[in-house]
Amino acid sequence: MRVFLLILLLIFESTLFADDKKEDSFSCKQELDLRDSIIVSNDSVFRLKESLYKNELQLEKEQKANYESSYNLMKKEYSDCSFSLQKAVEKAEAEGVSQVISDTLSNEQTSSSSKTKIAFGATFLSGMAIGAFLFSLFF
Repeated sequence: MRVFLLILLLIFESTLFADDKKEDSFSCKQELDLRDSIIVSNDSVFRLKESLYKNELQLEKEQKANYESSYNLMKKEYSDCSFSLQKAVEKAEAEGVSQVISDTLSNEQTSSSSKTKIAFGATFLSGMAIGAFLFSLFF
């Protein structure tokens, strides 16, 4: 009889521990699933950031190439213009027309200086108007 009770007790304990093991394995599976989902979401975020940074880097490279080509074009045009101007000045000096050029330049400078004064005054007044408008909005 004792043996029979002992066997029943062992069977009862094994069923109790088997349920605990099932619950433990289920909780472990849930933890693993949660961890995997977090890893997948973090991975997708990092991949998105990586693609964003690659796109920004590509854009910067294209802008740099554009700026360099613009700079080289301006540099070439400046050298062409300065060379042409130098040739024109040499030709004018050879013909003795330097006085006419300087008179023309002085007339252009006086007209441009009056235009500059008008532009400066208009800019100053528009700045004051914008400042007064912003002041009235905020205070």
